Amino acid sequence: MGLYREQRVLLAVLGWCSMLATPISGGTPTTKLAHRLYCLRVGVILSVLLTFLYLRVWDITRDFHLVSVSYVMWLTSVIAETCVIISTLLANAYNVSSFRALSDLIEHLERSIEERNTAGHVYPSYGVAINALMVVYLVYHSILIYFSYQMGISFALQIRLEVVISDFYTVQLLFLLLAIGRCARQLRRMLQVSIVSNRVSDVCAVLRLRDDLVRAVALVNRCYGVFFLGCGVAWVVSITSILYFDFVLEGAFFLDARSLGLHTLMFVWKSTIIGGLLMVAGTVMDRVNEIMQATYRCETHPSNNRRLTKMLDKALLKCQFQDINFTVYGLLTIDNSLSYTVIGSIVTYLVILVQFRQVEERIENMVN
Repeated sequence: MGLYREQRVLLAVLGWCSMLATPISGGTPTTKLAHRLYCLRVGVILSVLLTFLYLRVWDITRDFHLVSVSYVMWLTSVIAETCVIISTLLANAYNVSSFRALSDLIEHLERSIEERNTAGHVYPSYGVAINALMVVYLVYHSILIYFSYQMGISFALQIRLEVVISDFYTVQLLFLLLAIGRCARQLRRMLQVSIVSNRVSDVCAVLRLRDDLVRAVALVNRCYGVFFLGCGVAWVVSITSILYFDFVLEGAFFLDARSLGLHTLMFVWKSTIIGGLLMVAGTVMDRVNEIMQATYRCETHPSNNRRLTKMLDKALLKCQFQDINFTVYGLLTIDNSLSYTVIGSIVTYLVILVQFRQVEERIENMVN
């Protein structure tokens, strides 16, 4: 049991990168010093990221039609990922207290559910899966860097550590959503058992835990809203650049089979990671909203307990006014519908780019 215990290796790596805020649990000198050191690390990492961002933007604007179209595509993708990481770092530094509240709330939910559960083992172990995914990610990015390396270009600009950090952060968020989903599934089962057994105290306790779970969803939106939005933007930029450089500009550049294979691998990889994250978010929200469906068991198990009936009626009335979703600060809902929005945006941008390309070719033909 324990999401953060299962993620300890991943959390340590993200902590070194300052992607996770250092919680402030008190006003002692030790915690204040830790927070100052965290802010110092954030400042140093931001300076490094901004420096690399400037160099990459300068490189791509200095001579856009570089010799290697593959390098241009990677450069465009990494610039988008760097902007996402910078925005996430600033948001995490601002939401330090929210990260602390979220971690405490998740631990409280898991501990309470484990104590009340009578079915033995509650949660599957995600620790092995998390560590295995980290190894797979490192191998994947190492292969990309090795096969896409371009001679004559600075190696520092081809490392693409920002993409690795972004993928690790996506894994951390993915398993956080899975933890919320498994808590919701257990709460629904516990509520069903309590209603059928006609135990008012247990029903009241489960409803309080559900309120804590809803509060955890709100904290996830606050802590990860910027990253949710950044994932969608990075997905649009990466896939659009791949399709544009590989198909629209295929006559302007020579693209060998190796580069085309690497681009295809990146296309599938990026779509799988971000699409999977959005799919998991939608599934978890369905589980959270299905908790109160257990109250329908009252209709098949009628009771003379008026106190229990009134409690459930109030809970159902309260749920009707609750809009429980993973959102980007209430603007965009994080589920499969966002995938359709991203795909529509990619198609729209490609159509616009194709039109501009046709105009350029027409002007070149007129000049010649």
